[in-house]
Amino acid sequence: MIAVEAWGAGVCSSADAAPRVTINGGADASGRVYTWTVANDHSSPVVFVEFPHYHAVLFFAPPGWTTDSTYLINVGVEDRPGRCRASADSPAAGIVRGGSSEFRMQVSSAGTQRGRGTVRVRFVDGGEAEIADVELPVPVSRTDKFLPLIGLGVIVVAFGVRAAFRKRRRNSN
Repeated sequence: MIAVEAWGAGVCSSADAAPRVTINGGADASGRVYTWTVANDHSSPVVFVEFPHYHAVLFFAPPGWTTDSTYLINVGVEDRPGRCRASADSPAAGIVRGGSSEFRMQVSSAGTQRGRGTVRVRFVDGGEAEIADVELPVPVSRTDKFLPLIGLGVIVVAFGVRAAFRKRRRNSN
C-alpha cells in the first residue's frame, strides 16, 4: 500500500494556503480490488473524489456519497479508460478535517495492470487538489501485451537458425 500526499492547485476561500489530502492504498494481492483511504487535512470538507480507471467493474463510495462512473465493463460499453466519481450527498457527509473515508473499485482481470495516476478531489470551499502518483488500474502497455509473442518469435527464429546451421554443417562434411 502506498501513501501519497499532495497539496492542491486551486483557489481556497479559507485561511489554509493549499488544500492537503493524503491517499493510502491501491490494489490487493490479486490486483482485482483496489482500496483507497482518503484523509483530509484541510479546513474544508472533501465533497468530491475522482479516480481514473481502466476496466473497472464496480465502484463503491462511503455511505452518504453518490457515485457516477464512465466506461465500466459492460456489454456494449466502449473499451477505453474511464473515471469513477463520488460526490458527498451533503457537506455534512463529506470528509472533514482529520477524517478519512474508504473508496473501493473492482476491476476486470483481463487487460489491466497496476499503474500510477492522478486523483482529483474538491472541497466545500471550492478548492481542488490533484494527488499524483496514486496506484490505479491502467491498460496493459503494448510492450507487455506483445512481449510473450515477441519472445516466442525469437525462440522460433533461433531454432530455425540452429537447424539451418546444423544442416549446412552436415552438408559440408
